[in-house]
Amino acid sequence: MAHNINQMVYAGATPWHKLGTQLPGNGTWEDIRDAAGFYTAHAVPLSMPDGFQVPDRKAIVRGDTGAYLATVSEGYQLLQFEDLARAGVLASQGVQAIWHTAGTLGETGARGWMLAELPGRIHVRHDPSEIRKYVLLTTAHDGTAAAVLANVATRVVCQNTLGAALRERAGSRWSIRHSRNAKERLENAAQAFALMSQEMADFETLANVLVARPYTLQQHREAMDILLPLPKEDVKKKHPRIEADRREASRLFSEFVGAAPGLVGTAYGAFQAWTEFSDHRKDSLSGMTSLSNKRTARRMLSATLGDGAVRKAKALSLLLKQTGTYARDASALPALA
Repeated sequence: MAHNINQMVYAGATPWHKLGTQLPGNGTWEDIRDAAGFYTAHAVPLSMPDGFQVPDRKAIVRGDTGAYLATVSEGYQLLQFEDLARAGVLASQGVQAIWHTAGTLGETGARGWMLAELPGRIHVRHDPSEIRKYVLLTTAHDGTAAAVLANVATRVVCQNTLGAALRERAGSRWSIRHSRNAKERLENAAQAFALMSQEMADFETLANVLVARPYTLQQHREAMDILLPLPKEDVKKKHPRIEADRREASRLFSEFVGAAPGLVGTAYGAFQAWTEFSDHRKDSLSGMTSLSNKRTARRMLSATLGDGAVRKAKALSLLLKQTGTYARDASALPALA
């Protein structure tokens, strides 16, 4: 089946495939270990039927059932699921009960994942919604894939959603091969993610500054001239796709999902409009020119919004430039100056 679930556990909403064991809330390693099908893998000598041991190769087997998982080189270093769990706790700055979904995939359970929900959701004044902060950890014992530690916006509940989350290339991401010093590199990646939590807090601060910035429809139209410019070489020629995009962007200024009186007419509301536009019209921002603050905007979005962050950063960069946010708020946003 497409979901390829061996075993899994989840907190919150039931996954689309309706499989797995539900927890009352995010769990600890002990809560998820058995229900997710996690095990300890072992490396054993690789022998032929006649007893000959193959040099420079070894087999990976499950420690609980002895099931064969893979043949790998002698230099292959195992990263256990428990190693991932420790890295996740380190990334969450020591919080234990963080596991939102977790499971094993395939007939033998050779691949596994854990989705950690970092503590502290992002809230913006006047906005009833919230941004949840996820870190994905995954590894495989079949010799085919490296261990990955990445911040994502996708709730992973199966093989398909794991693939979607791993394609969120704009976010922070570490890939650790199963070679010498793999455990050390995994720990270093987890420490880097702990620092990334500060960037998420910076984004929340920035969003609350932008929601206090008045932003007019005229400014939005000026942004459209940069983000969605009409070609100037032939003013008489029709450009139906671009013109349709501009009409949609104009409509979204006041009709984006979640529009509320405290958000419409603010720089944050305009950012929400461009975010929604980018999500549904992903190819429309390619004409964007280089803007100041782009690097900071891209970093902030990569830490919080996952896939599509680069496109959304172009719009955010322009909003920052138009409102002079950094110039006027260096003291309020020292980490972004």
